[in-house]
Order: sequence, then C-alpha cells, then structure tokens
Amino acid sequence: MGSEFTGETHIRHRKLMNPAFTAQPLRTFYPVFRRVAAQLTQRWKDRLQEGDLSAETQTLDVSRGLTNATLDIIGEGAVDSADSNLHPPPGAILFAQSWQFIPESILHFVEYLPARQFVRFRQFLTVGKRLGKDLIDNKAASTDSKQKSRDILSILVDANRSQDAENRLSLDEILSQVTTTACTLTWLMYELAHHPEDQTRIRNEVNAKRAKFSANGQDDFTITDLETLPFTNACIKEVLRFHPISPWVTRESAIDDVIPLAEPIVTTSGELISQIEIASGTPVLVSTCAYNRLKSVWGEDADKWNPSRFLNPAMQEGQIPVGLYSNVLTFSGGVAGCIGWRFALLEMQSTVVELIENFELSPPPGQEKIEMLRVPVGAIMAPMVKGKFHERTQMPLGVSSLR
Repeated sequence: MGSEFTGETHIRHRKLMNPAFTAQPLRTFYPVFRRVAAQLTQRWKDRLQEGDLSAETQTLDVSRGLTNATLDIIGEGAVDSADSNLHPPPGAILFAQSWQFIPESILHFVEYLPARQFVRFRQFLTVGKRLGKDLIDNKAASTDSKQKSRDILSILVDANRSQDAENRLSLDEILSQVTTTACTLTWLMYELAHHPEDQTRIRNEVNAKRAKFSANGQDDFTITDLETLPFTNACIKEVLRFHPISPWVTRESAIDDVIPLAEPIVTTSGELISQIEIASGTPVLVSTCAYNRLKSVWGEDADKWNPSRFLNPAMQEGQIPVGLYSNVLTFSGGVAGCIGWRFALLEMQSTVVELIENFELSPPPGQEKIEMLRVPVGAIMAPMVKGKFHERTQMPLGVSSLR
C-alpha cells in the first residue's frame, strides 16, 4: 500500500494527488461506501436465496463479492462511473481482473506473444486503456463546466491541468492506480469466521451504536460513529498488522548513510555489527511481515490473532512510532507512505459494519479443515486454498443471513 515511485517522480505524483485525499473529498465519498456495502449485502442475500434453502449456512467465495464491491467504490468514487460489478447490466464490457496482479515486465512481454489467448488479453488491455483515456478526456472537458464532479479522477485531472508541462502526470501514470483493500477485507472476514467471539463482539458493538443513534432519529452511521467503535477498529488494525497486503516495502537511499540497528546481528562472515553502511542509490527492502510480527514491538503473541492488543495502552508504551496508522507498516510510512490510507480505512469500516450487522460468518460447512495460504501474486499477498492454486484467488466461508 505504499508507493513504487521515487525521487522527482514521487514528488510530482504526491503534489498532484494530495487534493484528492483530503478530509472534504473523503466526506463526499462516504455515501458511496455505504451504498455499495448495502448493495453487496443484497447481492449475498440473493446468492443465499439461489442456493440450498434448507441449509442454514451456505458457502460463498467472499473474496469475489468484496473485490467487486471495491471495484464499484473505485468506479464511482474515483472515476464517477455508474457501471456495477456487483450487478453488471446485460451486454456490459467484461474486464479480466487478473491484470492488476501481473508484474509490469510480464505485461510488456505479452505484447509479443502470438497465441490466441494472449491476443485476447492484449485486446482487453487496449480496450481498458482506451476507456481510461476517454474517462480522462471527459473529466478534462467537464472541469470547465459549472457543475464539476468531485470524484478522485476529476480532482486529479483538475490539479494536473493547473501544473506546468514538466510536472503533469502522463496518461499511463494516471491510469496506473489500483486498489488492495478487497484483499485486506477478505482476510478480516476469514479471521472473524474463525474467531466467532470477536465477530459477536463487533456485532454487539455495532448494534449498540445503531440503537443509540436511532433513538435520536438518525438513519445511518456517520463517519464519527465508525471512528468510535473501539473493538471494530481494533480488528481492522489487527488485520492490517497480521495480514499485510504487501510482503515488503522498497526504498532507495538518496545519500550515503548509516543505518543503526536496534539489536546487534552476526553477519554470514561471523562479524558482530550494530549498524549498516549503505551508499547512495542502494535499494533497501523492508519486510512488512517481519516488522508487523516483531515480538519486541507487539509482544510474545505477535504471531497470533489478537485484536485486543490495540485496546491495551500498556502495549503502546515504549513503542517507536512507525507507519501512518496505529504503528503498523502496512501503509508504509514517511513521505512515500500510502496517500490513500484514509480512503481505504473508511471503506473497510463502512463494509465491515454492514456485513457483520447482516451476516454470520463461519468456516465453510464440510470444509472446516481447508488451509488458506497467503500467496505472493505480483506485489500483493492473495488468499488461495492450499492444493487448489489452479482455482486462483478465493476465500470460501460459511455465510448465513441474520435479517
């Protein structure tokens, strides 16, 4: 969830993208988050009605619905597109979603392969890029009108036009933004399904909050309501810590420098060192997974799921602030940290509240012992069933409707 750009390119991107991720646009996007979450709820209820009605709990691939919901949120909140992945209209253009998991080097290589399936894939990429260009052209034209859209792409295009030529983003740079929130939500659903006591605690917290604001005539959760759900937010923090979407963060040293070590280490040559000297231009790979499970930071149970750690003030004593949110490294940190972390967080809060209020999650009936793995796919860690990699990304869970 960090940035893959460095140096002047990163500075240019940050300057142009900052206006799209301030507090005001987030308040504008919030109704989109809630509306899409409600649509996902209805989609799951429809799926349950289409299945075995005699079964109290049915198995759904929750990753599919969460991915489609996230795409709808990005479509409406980011580019003001009404096309729905949860309820696609007949004849809609279907896009292969696998492109976002494929390294750029492989995509370039695909251009030259003559096989029929690769020809089709190139056509998907060509159509996608053309539609993206049309969206940007339409946004550029609409910035002169009195009724401007306030989706992310409109804000970016507006900011881009105000820059001099050398500071503007290219078409490829504007089209390169992707989301990883669905994967994080998928792992959260998995943990709640396997920790029913935590799921029940979230549901009780959400129901109590709804009862309180409903008594005052309020219809739905506000952003403030979501931010004041202690255990719900503790679970979101824990899934960000326990299941980071990217296994590492890459950086490059801008100057000759010396990195002090928290604890001395023994090198392969047997030398005991307490610092590492690096030259300018040295690539540095920081393990998100290793830091997020460091026992010296998170305690002896760092390798276990435990949302309550974030409700323990004593845990935070003596911690060195790292990262952008709650001391986890998942959103990276510093000037190159994930600019959209607040967007992702609010999307997760909105979706979790909606789903846990309406459904009970459990291990899939008859498949309680299946083993889920975090498999590196491109730059992210995707959920896959052990022994069923050929079935690609999936998260089968038992789902039963509560309403």
